[in-house]
Amino acid sequence: MAFPTETVYGLGANGLDPNSVAGIYGAKGRPSDNPLILHVSHPDQVDKLSTLNKIAKQLMEKFWPGPLTLVLPKNQAYRQK
Repeated sequence: MAFPTETVYGLGANGLDPNSVAGIYGAKGRPSDNPLILHVSHPDQVDKLSTLNKIAKQLMEKFWPGPLTLVLPKNQAYRQK
């Protein structure tokens, strides 16, 4: 799927599905050490995927909904079902 962002058009797929992620890397010819952006629509989704700190929570409260990029550590306990 292609979709507009604030600056460019992006390719999108389910970022939690390894096959979909591999498809994006392949379509873009992107090196595997260059991580993809994972878009979420609600703060509850972030809590499951990452460990949030106080500053990240404050930024989400202030700027969501709206464009906000956060670089957060992956929650190692998360397992997709």
